[in-house]
Amino acid sequence: RVTLLENPKRSDLLNAFSKLRTQLEPNDNLLVFFAGHGMYDPAIEQGYWLPSDAFRNDRSQWVSNSDVRDFIKGIKCRHTLLLTDAC
Repeated sequence: RVTLLENPKRSDLLNAFSKLRTQLEPNDNLLVFFAGHGMYDPAIEQGYWLPSDAFRNDRSQWVSNSDVRDFIKGIKCRHTLLLTDAC
């Protein structure tokens, strides 16, 4: 099964991660690929995904790498591969 999110908003990303928690089972495998814009804050050593509704000068719609990590941690599946291409 493939879920494709084209130009997702922040809420689309978070809802997709939440849905995976209920859909995947312990023997399933998960591949997450994000290609898009990102930001890095060296002061707190944190990276962010910038969804389609994000603005560079307003962090309210950014998705932090730690948010992604926490969502993936809650998905109980056999293997998870996260590929991120965010410049």
